[in-house]
Amino acid sequence: MNDVPRQEPHAQLDAKRTYLRLLTYLRPHRGIFALGMLGGIVFSISMVSFVPFAQLFGDSAFTHRDPRMIAFVPLALIGLFVLRGVGDFTETYCMGYVGRRIVTKLRTQIVDRVLRLPIGYFDRNSSAVLLSRLTYNTEQVGQATTDSGGSAHP
Repeated sequence: MNDVPRQEPHAQLDAKRTYLRLLTYLRPHRGIFALGMLGGIVFSISMVSFVPFAQLFGDSAFTHRDPRMIAFVPLALIGLFVLRGVGDFTETYCMGYVGRRIVTKLRTQIVDRVLRLPIGYFDRNSSAVLLSRLTYNTEQVGQATTDSGGSAHP
């Protein structure tokens, strides 16, 4: 009935081991990563708070006609947009920074390893494969370490 193929237990264990090993590259940057996560949380909270803000504005400005809302609403709206911008910038900058550092570390390790390989290795493998490992594959690992799987931004 289920069309999704089941992974063997050893394949799941290997994937988990690989992912945990890749997370070790994140360890030196965990402070900046945590700051980026905090920025994402601030951004998310500011996005969600638009609905209660609109309801509060509608109730107090139109239903109850509170004159204090004339001054409060523009200031609160500006504050909400500033908070949203700060959260978005913090998340984007910190996650990008961490991702770049991880990619740099991976590329450095690959180049160090390639420089120590025997000459026969280069006879058996094309330069395109080596370039792919150095550029594309490391970039994918760096993005997988820091991306949440999709953009939360419109």
